[in-house]
Amino acid sequence: MSRVTEHLDELLRLCGLVPLGTVQGGQLPSPERAWHVTAGVQTPTTAVPLVGDDLSTRVDKEWLRLARLQAVIDDQGTFLIALSRSQPWTRVRLTDDVHLSEHLVGDGARAGHAEFVTMAADGSALCGVTTEEYDVWVVADTELLHASPPPPPDPGDVDLASMSPMQLNRLFAPDRLRPPYRDGWVLLGFHRNAHYLTRLHELPESFTDKTVTALLGSHSDVRSAMLSLTDDQAQALADSVGVPVDTDRLAYYLEYQTGPVKSEQSTARRLSP
Repeated sequence: MSRVTEHLDELLRLCGLVPLGTVQGGQLPSPERAWHVTAGVQTPTTAVPLVGDDLSTRVDKEWLRLARLQAVIDDQGTFLIALSRSQPWTRVRLTDDVHLSEHLVGDGARAGHAEFVTMAADGSALCGVTTEEYDVWVVADTELLHASPPPPPDPGDVDLASMSPMQLNRLFAPDRLRPPYRDGWVLLGFHRNAHYLTRLHELPESFTDKTVTALLGSHSDVRSAMLSLTDDQAQALADSVGVPVDTDRLAYYLEYQTGPVKSEQSTARRLSP
């Protein structure tokens, strides 16, 4: 057993779950698809306010209620769980003392600020949990999980001025990149306070090394690392390629990424504080 698997199993046991092994391949919807559905809905099945006591308990209660209602959890108390888009499904069984939302949170986040997805063993239904600006969202679904994902919106067709930052993030989120993945430039937006990658835009093939040099001035090797943009540079770039930017909340960077890096979608990346 690898150290990664040992750590995952230990974490799941802390949550009151019995790990029963990973589930690979087959016809099941992928963890990436389940996360995409959970993070992509406009309205959750239920929302648990962040304010108030016993947040972890309240979130676990709603997750358990919906997971049972949607038959995500079977008669033996087993189901599938994934803690990130890149990890495979793990089959687990409930015990009598469940504490998922206390431990399954974002990196550095408080207890109750839960982030995980669960799915029925046959892939028929999901119940995902994600923390938003004011609430923890619990999303139960049996249809979107199996539907073809919609294409990303054209910014020119969207009234960006009327949308909140949260709505913009949902439309132009990191999980909007889809295969085939080509080598090329991307625009990365990191939350200024939390330092996590929040926005990822794939720039058109016409955006070349020369374009970067013209935007930033002389640079010895534009592909050597992430290139920091000023707010004015980020806005000028956005205007030229037709993507929205939010310079009040996000710090923007340019980076040349290969296809394999893009396929990983950079969702776990973080800036050094």
